[in-house]
Amino acid sequence: MEIQTVVCAQAKPPSATPPSAPAPEKRKRVRRWHHRGFTGCSTCRRRHVRCDEASPSCKNCTRLGLECDGTQGRMTFKVYGPPQAPEPSSSPPKKREAKKPISHVLDPTDGNKLIKIEPGEEDESYDALVVSPTTIPDSKPMKYRFQEPISPAVFMSSSLDCVDGRYYTHFIDSVATLLLIYDNSINVNPYRRYFPELARSSPTMANAMQALGALHLANTARGQQRNLHFQRAMGKYGEVVKSFRTRYTQPDQNLQLTDLATCLLLSLFEMMDSQNHNWNIHLKGAREIYRLLFLPNSDPAKEAQRQAEMNHPLRHFLVSLLSYLDVAGACATSEGTVVEGSYWRTHGGGWEYNLGIPSLSSDTSAENPLLVELRQCWSVMMEIQAAISSFGKAKSEGQIPPEQQDLLYQDLMGRLVQWRLNAPKCIQEVGELDDESLKQYPYPEVLEYAGCIESYEKATVLYLHKVAAADRPDRVPQRALLDMLASRILNLIGKLAKDVGQLAVLWPLFTAGRETRNEREQKFVRETMISLQRFGFKNVEKGLEELEKAWFKQRAFPEGWIDRMEDVRSSILLP
Repeated sequence: MEIQTVVCAQAKPPSATPPSAPAPEKRKRVRRWHHRGFTGCSTCRRRHVRCDEASPSCKNCTRLGLECDGTQGRMTFKVYGPPQAPEPSSSPPKKREAKKPISHVLDPTDGNKLIKIEPGEEDESYDALVVSPTTIPDSKPMKYRFQEPISPAVFMSSSLDCVDGRYYTHFIDSVATLLLIYDNSINVNPYRRYFPELARSSPTMANAMQALGALHLANTARGQQRNLHFQRAMGKYGEVVKSFRTRYTQPDQNLQLTDLATCLLLSLFEMMDSQNHNWNIHLKGAREIYRLLFLPNSDPAKEAQRQAEMNHPLRHFLVSLLSYLDVAGACATSEGTVVEGSYWRTHGGGWEYNLGIPSLSSDTSAENPLLVELRQCWSVMMEIQAAISSFGKAKSEGQIPPEQQDLLYQDLMGRLVQWRLNAPKCIQEVGELDDESLKQYPYPEVLEYAGCIESYEKATVLYLHKVAAADRPDRVPQRALLDMLASRILNLIGKLAKDVGQLAVLWPLFTAGRETRNEREQKFVRETMISLQRFGFKNVEKGLEELEKAWFKQRAFPEGWIDRMEDVRSSILLP
């Protein structure tokens, strides 16, 4: 904002004349102060309405769809000089003369500046400092820093208002990093780079992104701001759900990849909110969209559209995201995956989420042989987790007798042993976790990733033991093995997972915390989960509440108890 200071000439006192008659006492002019803003936008000043002076657009202009320059007008200040002592005057008061026009002269110190001189009034002096702004039209608008594009949110239509734009930008700049977790040079972040472009053709998807941005601000804010953000998040969420309900009750509704992306964003919203298990409903909705998009169709027109969607570059990532949430939900509910089979291999072209996304990356770093091996062994681990969840579902439904349960347990344990034997060297060589051993580790660039995958392996073994022992008083728990697995998981997390990377090992942390009986380890889990709450995911808070209940039960029944399948299940999505 350019400021010009104009000094107006002081009023000249009237010349003294010999007293001819007693002159009336001169009255001082008292200026009335009006409580009005001087920095409102030019549109509101032109319309003579009160302006809330919001930037970059005030509420009046936003509501009426008018062009608003915020508070960016150039201001000219008129500064009136200090008062002078009045001199006695015997001449009669003069009549007020017509207001003389304002003149402009060049500043003698700077030939490029104009000084506006207003004529003084000869019958009064001033006893106050008055600031009066005057907006001068600018031929070239000034560019402020907050107007510069700060993210790919510029891809969106300019129809987004100030508040919606803030939530949309927050999703891209902050939430996107937390969703991908390993947001680094080897990962192309689709939430940031490709979702904005995809949302240009889908207002519903844009609303889902805004809902996630508003919810994250609500979860990280306090006081009244938290309530305000949460209300807006639920409002956007409701708009998306209503749009889905309206669209899919209509016959012959064409589905697109944006619908799958939107449904997965709703699942992430419910995971971040964690007030209920609606994430499972949205996963089932994503399953139906997935089937219509990727399974062969007898209708030639729909088959042609399906082939087009199959060739979309985001297909690999979205199928991997669906499987990532699907398997995590299966481990929570022990009800199996909502989409059957290893579909992330058949229709996803291989699993790719955290550990590099080669289908979207032109950089060869995502094709690093170590990362390829890590993604492949992670994919096999997900298959084993899904099989254990299906085992739990069949067991809870009473479909298999105890003898067959033991056979299934042995088969699944054999698959885990084989996974360990086939694991890449970068995982097998993660041995001791002391500083000297870690310095000698031959693959330091993937050490954190290898530790993350091993912690998932150990947590999967614990999960298998929990499912197999549920409702089986005849099975003797292998307490020493379970304690060793829990301790190894927590040591891996404590040594290798740092900062936001701890979100990548949330399920192993929760699984080990529920199993350990060691108070020192329980304290570590508690402190870690409390620290993770700063990232704005309510599933962390809900998970800690479940752990506190489990630890209280351990203290109440130190001799142990027999878990039921209901004790193994959870309504919290912890991928």
